[in-house]
Amino acid sequence: MSRRGPNGIFQPIPVPVPLQFIWTPPDTTPPLVTIQREQILDFGYIHQGANLRWEPRLYWKPGNFAGFVGANEAIRYSLQIVSDAYVSETYQVFQVAFDGVWDPVPAQMMMHLAIDEIA
Repeated sequence: MSRRGPNGIFQPIPVPVPLQFIWTPPDTTPPLVTIQREQILDFGYIHQGANLRWEPRLYWKPGNFAGFVGANEAIRYSLQIVSDAYVSETYQVFQVAFDGVWDPVPAQMMMHLAIDEIA
């Protein structure tokens, strides 16, 4: 992960161990799956309440986790495929930017939360 600093440059966020996103549907899909076709993960959600922010949907987060995206922030998440038989050499990078505004209408929410793949 890396967070956009005040100068617009992304700075690394230390992560003590690799973190795993949740496979969907979470109620019936175990944390470890055999991928035989396309598999979808739950990337994240908007946490409403006093601390409105975007949160990645992970099986576990350390107590000092710094990967939440608050108002006017942006974080880049680098995802890597890891399995018993294969580890990808490259990372797919996705940037999440949030202006801190909540709108229950999905078409309007797209104006406040942007998730983009970075080449």
